[in-house]
Amino acid sequence: PDNDGSTNAEEYAAGTDPNNPSDFLQITNIVTGGGQTEITWPARVGHTYSLFFSDDLGVWTLLQGSLTVAADEDLTGIDSDPLPPARSYRVEAVVTPAS
Repeated sequence: PDNDGSTNAEEYAAGTDPNNPSDFLQITNIVTGGGQTEITWPARVGHTYSLFFSDDLGVWTLLQGSLTVAADEDLTGIDSDPLPPARSYRVEAVVTPAS
């Protein structure tokens, strides 16, 4: 309902507010140096995230999965592979079924 491009289900999985257009899951910083890339996004306690990369925007490969935080804070994933000419990243919130 807030027109931020995320569905209510996606916002629930990410722990963001579906009524706040500025609150949605997004990568906020990418820093490259020292042979690696650090990818950062705000994470919410109780939620799990996976980080993917693509060199062609067609095939997405899991870089790191089951990433969590102990408190609401920024979460950083690391890509230590040598970088090709262009690499894209995507972060997803993982929905864990209730037991």
